[in-house]
Amino acid sequence: MDEIPTAGLDDLVFIKKEYLCPSLSFMKENKDVYKAAFHNPSQMGGDSRYGYLKRHVLEPILKRFGVDETKWKYYIAYYVEGITAIARTWLLSGCEDEVEDLADLIEGCVLKPQRHGKGLFPRKQAHRFHVEGAREHVEGLDFLYLEAF
Repeated sequence: MDEIPTAGLDDLVFIKKEYLCPSLSFMKENKDVYKAAFHNPSQMGGDSRYGYLKRHVLEPILKRFGVDETKWKYYIAYYVEGITAIARTWLLSGCEDEVEDLADLIEGCVLKPQRHGKGLFPRKQAHRFHVEGAREHVEGLDFLYLEAF
């Protein structure tokens, strides 16, 4: 957390397969505990952990990416609730899909543009990903959707 103010932006993207696979594997190995947690979230103290994560990790990262502070609560809700919903659905369905497949799915929700690909990126950083033949789609207030060929 002390590194957030000085880390490279690429180092602040934690929704990567390298981080997701170990976490998802742990969840799968302990699925009964996680299922119980999803049925009784207040008993697991998730709100206090979420508050800490929000204040000390997510908000500083959004600040580094230049996201308008008035929009932070929406981005945080999207990431936290979206990833939680995917994990909950996976667990409640008996972890039918492979860990790697689920990690790919989650990672795909937060794609960053590659040489050939598409993704959502903060407007202030989007210029770094413009490549010949790139098109911008769905311009928002803070983010651009880029598609490169």
